[in-house]
Amino acid sequence: MSLKSSIGWATKTWNPVTGCSPISEACENCYARRFAYRLKGRFGYPKDDPFRVTIHYDRFHYPLHWKKKKVFVVSMGDLFHDEVSDLVLDELFAIMAHPKASSNVFLILTKRIKRAKEYINSIPPNIWFGITAENQKRADERIPILLKIPAKLRFVSIEPILGSMPYLFRYFYKHICPDCGYELNSHAERIKDCKQNWVCPRCGSPYCEEHEPRMLDWIIIGAETGPGKREPKKEWIESAIDQAKWANIPIFMKDNLKPYWGGGLIQEWPE
Repeated sequence: MSLKSSIGWATKTWNPVTGCSPISEACENCYARRFAYRLKGRFGYPKDDPFRVTIHYDRFHYPLHWKKKKVFVVSMGDLFHDEVSDLVLDELFAIMAHPKASSNVFLILTKRIKRAKEYINSIPPNIWFGITAENQKRADERIPILLKIPAKLRFVSIEPILGSMPYLFRYFYKHICPDCGYELNSHAERIKDCKQNWVCPRCGSPYCEEHEPRMLDWIIIGAETGPGKREPKKEWIESAIDQAKWANIPIFMKDNLKPYWGGGLIQEWPE
């Protein structure tokens, strides 16, 4: 089933794969599972187990008929679930790279970034790649692997935001000495103020953070929805936004943050 997206940051959803299984804290109140159970026995969702991983071959060709869409790939599951074979991934990536689909931007979001890293060697420029990180623990677990994916644009979706994330800034820039290649072990090793040069501990070269290459290119922030939802604290949202603003990284706040934010939402896309 292809849907016009109500997600906000995409204009289409494409679900050649549906279904998933829990992997972390964000899965507790999964919206996709709730939706699948509403549709059980219809639209390709199995009646006996509507959220089991299912391949919908009849939907593979959909993007070949779209032009200039932002397509959320597998909004109703996880493309890199273990039950999705490499052969299926091969076919889906070939479709995303097909000339008839190349005007679209495909946004892939996964919690199974280790499998994605094992599978991907190269990636077409019209595919943006992201991970879900619901708290700092999951960010530290998943983002370093995401940064090894050779995508043109990499992003993190903090939805649902389930805790404080004070160290997102670690992943906004890569701190490397341009002269000898020394990589800093922590953000604290460098001076934030670009007017003061950091001195490389290996070669002594002065270094300015303005020249650090960007790592993450976009953050999306959203709240949990549905029965039993876990409500975010405003300071969690503020902290993530302040860090992204400091690094001049585009921010997209989901509409479901309005009850907790109390002001105008920032809704930006990467250029």
